[in-house]
Amino acid sequence: MVAPAQGVEAVSFDIQSTEMTGPSVWRIDLPADPQAARGQLNQRSAFLQQSYLALESAPDKADHLVRTARSTAGGEISFDASKGEALAAPEHEALRLLSILESGHEEVSFGAGATAGDELERSEDRFRLAVERVIHLVSHLAWVETQVEGSLLGRSIVGWSGDMQTLWSEGVTEEVYWMHQRSLSQAMQSRLIQIHALVVTTQSAAKLAVLLTNPAGAILALPVAWKLVEQLLADIEKYQQINP
Repeated sequence: MVAPAQGVEAVSFDIQSTEMTGPSVWRIDLPADPQAARGQLNQRSAFLQQSYLALESAPDKADHLVRTARSTAGGEISFDASKGEALAAPEHEALRLLSILESGHEEVSFGAGATAGDELERSEDRFRLAVERVIHLVSHLAWVETQVEGSLLGRSIVGWSGDMQTLWSEGVTEEVYWMHQRSLSQAMQSRLIQIHALVVTTQSAAKLAVLLTNPAGAILALPVAWKLVEQLLADIEKYQQINP
């Protein structure tokens, strides 16, 4: 019989903050009805695929933003989003943040007394946390658990270098085996998405850096790029909530 997990922090398949102490648990709790369970796993798989594709679009959005900033007469850089190509709201906000980084002036207010500097600092903190989370994921064992209505049926203890040990509950069926293997695959997909989010953030920041005269522009642009990436993932989650 598989024993319940103790002394570890649960990590959902979604990209969320988690306390990084000890192993991480990737846990999914499925309904008892096999058809409903398969439907939930299929829905989660679609969510992960959409998240990865959304991340792939981040560098293109950065390119679009740069083109817009350079679209004024003479090719000079302008942070006025009313000129050139139209920008979506997240890109428009990113351009305003880059303007603050370039000018050093706190001209943009984000409501409730918050300044652009506050927004950049919060985004930088979230990016730092994401980096720490990925370092934790690749340097610690992970437990992937499959539950059905709260009852633990299977747990795989994974070393991300490839070694793995799986423990099963008594009387495991072929359906349970399939569900846990699917959960394990999705946990690994989710981990790769978290890593990929950092990769596309650095790629996007390098593209945005051409709008900044500071030699450390690529580093300064990281919180702006991360904010764009966060918005892409948030849009996918909102879509999932509207279209379950």
